[in-house]
Amino acid sequence: MTWTWARANEIGSGHIKRQQPCQDAYFCFSDGDIFIAAVADGAGSAAHGGHGAWLCCRGLKNLARKYVAKNNQLPSKYIFATWLSQVINHTAEISASLDKTPRDFASTLIFLASNGKETFVAQVGDSCAVFKDHDTDDWICPVWPTKGHYASTTCFVTDRVVQLYFAEHKHNVSRVALFSDGLEKLILDQKTKVASPGFLDPITNPLSNGTRGLNRALSREVKLFLGSQRVLDRTDDDKTIILAQREVGEVLCR
Repeated sequence: MTWTWARANEIGSGHIKRQQPCQDAYFCFSDGDIFIAAVADGAGSAAHGGHGAWLCCRGLKNLARKYVAKNNQLPSKYIFATWLSQVINHTAEISASLDKTPRDFASTLIFLASNGKETFVAQVGDSCAVFKDHDTDDWICPVWPTKGHYASTTCFVTDRVVQLYFAEHKHNVSRVALFSDGLEKLILDQKTKVASPGFLDPITNPLSNGTRGLNRALSREVKLFLGSQRVLDRTDDDKTIILAQREVGEVLCR
């Protein structure tokens, strides 16, 4: 295993006030050189958005695990599109069985797969993924969050026509981060359209402590940070973040 990672999730203060559960879901795992992660954010306007986010992550996790174990390579955009179609169809079946519509299970999605030398990102909606280029040390946002025509709106996995965006980075990366839109104001600069190293470097530097696999101590620290007043002053939404680093010595130039 060449990756170490941390992940944390915290319910938004706005959800607590409205007596709503956290509507974010996520997963991450490593298989050999490959790290795969996703974050889904249930739509606040959907009756079962949190359940939809969970269904999305559970389905993609199962499909990704099977694919990587068998093929030992990153998925193509065509492979991923078939996975998402299966997840959408399953969600439609679940919604029908409950006498609901797929829109009742609406969620956004950000998915990332990387082996350190190549990184693949797929996005629906306003969750986001960024990664740090190993050679330039720059944090790169390959696909900017998608916004709707009106304030606080976006697109969802269960839309009639899914707006699915892809990005591929065929250069070495040392770190990656995925997060739901509850952290967008802290991580992304809307004016310059860049990710903030002032936020990302300090929160990912502890990944260099030599731990491989899940860093549970850092995950607990990040969760405490997400619930801190510093963060609450900037956002009342649910907050989920996944941070990962590949061993520097394992990143091989082509």
